[in-house]
Amino acid sequence: MNEVWHAITTLVKANQLRDIFIEASFLNEQPDGKLFGHLSPAVLMKEMQQLALLASADELQQVPIIITHIKPTGINESIIKAQLKTNNVMQLKLIFPKQGKPISL
Repeated sequence: MNEVWHAITTLVKANQLRDIFIEASFLNEQPDGKLFGHLSPAVLMKEMQQLALLASADELQQVPIIITHIKPTGINESIIKAQLKTNNVMQLKLIFPKQGKPISL
């Protein structure tokens, strides 16, 4: 992910990045070794903090973060959303699209 953050830092700083589509597939309780390349809400927020170190939290707050690929097993979707909101200390614009509905930014 570090390579991606370095590649988009100038876009974030110049306010030229319209949005970030990124996934959060598993609950925070999923062990890191069992994420299989996916992100949990805690890992996603750590990644956003890494990006904010390269750009800035203020600049990153201007970029909507569209959360994709939430595993819809049981109540996991609502738990993942709640975990993301709880861990959103940078007050990022989190968007949770609904299947079949247009995304309005």
